[in-house]
Amino acid sequence: QATQLILDQPVSTLAAQRLWTQIGDEYFLREKPTDSIWHTRAILQHGSSIEPLVLIREQLNNGQQKGTQLFVYTRDMPNLFAVTVNVLERLGFTVIDANIITSAHGFSLDTYVLLKQNGQALSSTEQQLIQQRLSAALSQPEHFSQYLEPSPLLEQHIITVPTQVQLANSADGFYTVVAIQTQDQPGVLANIARIFAQFKFSIHHARISTYGDRVEDTFHISDADGLPLSEASQCFALQSALLSAFSQS
Repeated sequence: QATQLILDQPVSTLAAQRLWTQIGDEYFLREKPTDSIWHTRAILQHGSSIEPLVLIREQLNNGQQKGTQLFVYTRDMPNLFAVTVNVLERLGFTVIDANIITSAHGFSLDTYVLLKQNGQALSSTEQQLIQQRLSAALSQPEHFSQYLEPSPLLEQHIITVPTQVQLANSADGFYTVVAIQTQDQPGVLANIARIFAQFKFSIHHARISTYGDRVEDTFHISDADGLPLSEASQCFALQSALLSAFSQS
């Protein structure tokens, strides 16, 4: 379907197909064809620039949730996800849905759906602010460490959703899959990302979902050597850190 849609766009079909081959199939399993075309046009126009590509627009009405769509395309780097969500939460915005994908050619294609923390949509001025701040932050990986400090949970909540953390090997054996269910509140996603960064674990794929007061997040991670977690002590330490971070009222 994406191939058919690209025929109506002012970009080369051959160039688009070459890009899609590099990106891999998983991206297309997760993204809508209309979003893939939006991303493809911008990536091809971005060319060989080494600067991160940050796109933002109102989410197209799909009869489900509303929000602002954010797309980040850049060379994959350690702590990229942690810095992105930290910048967003410092600006006062909430991630209600996200897909994190690392392509076969070493680029990260990350999509987010955002709202204000009060549940309202973002204004055009706020969208421009995100684009500016995120572009600046991701252009300076040497300063990423400043975004990895603990993010305080801004409000104290009565815990109605117990935190659960499960770890297992992925079906292909390349990654460790971390499934987290916990109560939604400001700072949650930034703290999850910070904990992964502390352990020096890399996030290769992620799925972020919000259902009312409950978040269900799944991460495909590897250790510093690019391997799935093989030591029981590693798994226990990660699980304990995540449970400790989100099990306080």
